[in-house]
Formats: sequence, structure tokens, C-alpha cells
Amino acid sequence: MLSQAQRTAILELSAKGVSKREIAHVLQLSRPSVRKVLQSNSNQVPEIQRAEKAEPYRQQILDLLVSCKGNLVRVHEELTAGGAALSYPALTAFCRRQGIGQTPIVPAGQYHFDPGVEMQHDTSPHSVEVGGRKYLAQTASGVLCYSHMLFFQIHPRFQRFDCKVFLTDALRYMEVRETRDKVEIELDARHLVTHVRAATPPSQRITLAAHRPPRGEGAWRRDPHPEEQAILQAAPEIAGYVAALKQKGRKVVALVLRQLLRLLKEYPREPFLAAVHEAAQYGLYDLDRLERMILRRVARDYFPLLDTDPDPHD
Repeated sequence: MLSQAQRTAILELSAKGVSKREIAHVLQLSRPSVRKVLQSNSNQVPEIQRAEKAEPYRQQILDLLVSCKGNLVRVHEELTAGGAALSYPALTAFCRRQGIGQTPIVPAGQYHFDPGVEMQHDTSPHSVEVGGRKYLAQTASGVLCYSHMLFFQIHPRFQRFDCKVFLTDALRYMEVRETRDKVEIELDARHLVTHVRAATPPSQRITLAAHRPPRGEGAWRRDPHPEEQAILQAAPEIAGYVAALKQKGRKVVALVLRQLLRLLKEYPREPFLAAVHEAAQYGLYDLDRLERMILRRVARDYFPLLDTDPDPHD
């Protein structure tokens, strides 16, 4: 069964005018599968409808649930004693799906956050090697709501005190402090920018004279990422794809560029460039899919299959 990502790719390529034959060729799928997705016009994976083994015993289950005072173990014992071919996990799964003997969970409410109001915090253990010895370290990350701003730390352990330290550092890293007469922006632990607060209407935008580019030089631009510089130096012909990838990629820009640079270094140049050209043609900016496209070319061009059963008519 096709995944949601594959169904989404089929619909996106079809919307761009790509034929079903080409979609099937690029995604390595059969044309009937592509046709079914286009006919459904949905990227949702259809649920597989299977017959419930406990359905024939529904009324018995309801009656026994009352007499057994809600004890499903006793319900299962009585069912099997009566000749029902039903396992206990099948019984509990049926009751759970049908809401039998269970109190429905009522949502407490919904949370709505504006950009920059909430932060997602995650921790995970990792095995690291320091000085030839392996240690178990804890990584902690924080991502600002509706933002690609990421703060990351690694700790030898992560207890309550370490969590307080991490959250304090993360909030300072992402913090903008506004008072009556000034605005402070902390870029990192050593760089703090302070601006005089101007009393202006909310809809008016003010740019400091020091931040304006010299006349005739256009807007100020940041220096490109080191990974982007390395990619463009090694393969300047994919500059257009790199620019589009930075805009349309679904990951943090630095991580996307790092992954693309890895693909450029690890795979032969010709399959890499051919795959990038094809991805740019169809508007594909998922680098995991791009890597699979490269691997197909490498397998085809560098490891051709040997014909072990030659045609006797040749």
C-alpha cells in the first residue's frame, strides 16, 4: 500500500502537468497505482476494513459484561466456555474500538499559540566517544513555535537542575526583552544588541540608519552558509536547485545544505547531477527521495545486472 508521502508526491506532480507514465517512472510505481491515487484525489491512506472476530458475539459480550460486573477476563472465560473461538486480546481490542465498557475520553480543550509564544523541548540519549572511550550523553533541544530557530545542548546527564539550566539558556538565546525605553536582543551568551525603543504606531516600521545599506548597493544580505559555498564551488550548475531548496525545503536550512553536501561528496558526480536535474524538473525537494534517485542511477550505471541466462537465439 502506498504511503501518505508517496500519494502526496503523485498529486503534486500531476498538478504540475506531469503525465502518469512519468510519475510512475520517477517514483518507481505501477501506473495502476498512480491512476488510483489520482482518481481518489486524496493523499490519505485508506483504512483496511477487516471483519471483527468478536462481532458475532456482540450481544453475548454486552450481556456478560453486566453479569460479570465489567470484568473482561470473566467475560472471556464465559465466552470460551460456551464454545466461542476468540482470544482475549481480540476481545479487548473489539471492546476498545467499539467503546464497550469504556468511558469515552472527552478533550479538555485546545491550545492556540502565537508565533514565538511556545517552545517545543525534547531530550534523547546518545552514545558518544571521547578520548577513545564511549560515554552515554543526553542531548536537549528547543525549537521556537512556528520557527526554525533551534537551541541545542549536550549534557553528561540530564536531571532537574540540568533541565533548569537548559531552559534558562534556551530562553536567553531566543529572548527579546522590551522595556519602556529600550529593546534588548540577545544573539548569544556574549553578544547583546540594544536599541532605543521608539514610540510609534504598531503598523509603522522603523529601520535604523546604521542598518540601511549604502545608497545604490541594494539590500544587505547575510553571507551564505559554509555548506552552500562548498556546494556551489564543487557544482555551480545546481545553484538554482540550491536556491529553491532553501525556500521550499521542509527542514532547517543548515541541515538541508549539510545533507546535500554529503550526497555530493559520497556519490559519483554524474548520477548526482542527473538526479538533481530530474528533481528540479519535477519540483522535488525531499533529499531522502533525492538520495534514492541517486542510488537507482548508481545501481544502474555502475553495477549492471549480468545476464546469466542468455537468449539462445542471440
